[in-house]
Amino acid sequence: MKKFILAIFLSLCSSSISAKDIPKEMPKVTTTSIPQNDSHTLATENKLLVVSNTEETLHKHEKLLAEIIKNQNQINKNIKEKTSNDNNLSTWTSILLACVAIIVTVLGVIIAFISFFGFNNLKKTTLQIAEETSKEHATSTATSQVKSVATNEIKSLIDNGVFDSIISQKIDLVLRTRNTSENYSNFDELDLDNEGNNQ
Repeated sequence: MKKFILAIFLSLCSSSISAKDIPKEMPKVTTTSIPQNDSHTLATENKLLVVSNTEETLHKHEKLLAEIIKNQNQINKNIKEKTSNDNNLSTWTSILLACVAIIVTVLGVIIAFISFFGFNNLKKTTLQIAEETSKEHATSTATSQVKSVATNEIKSLIDNGVFDSIISQKIDLVLRTRNTSENYSNFDELDLDNEGNNQ
């Protein structure tokens, strides 16, 4: 019974075999003349003949099945080699696409940040920073130049005689007060000078 089921299975499997693999003619069953009175012997011989033909067919199908499995293994091996090359390409493609996605995401975040704070706020902040920087620079430059400019200007004013009348008035005031008061009580700085001279 097992051989019969196996024969049916192989015959179904062999339908996928190409026409060149199938023999052109089925093996012929040879019959011998057996006397009519021995019907039981005839039936037994027919059964044996059918079994032997089935075994031959089964053996051929096993060979064809082994060849099909061998071919299928070779095809699978070729497919794996091709897919490994394709996987390598698809791996690099996916990595590159991921990099592009990251770059686009970063640019999107920057644009969102700019739009969140607004262009006007950005402009206002930029102008404010520029003003503060220019004030600091102008202040430091003016501070470093004021002393030399002031000294030069005072020298030119003294040389031109602008302070002559003011200086002479102050000197006259000092001389007049000196004659009227002995300890110079009106001028504290003169008192300090006097104390320094007395010692």
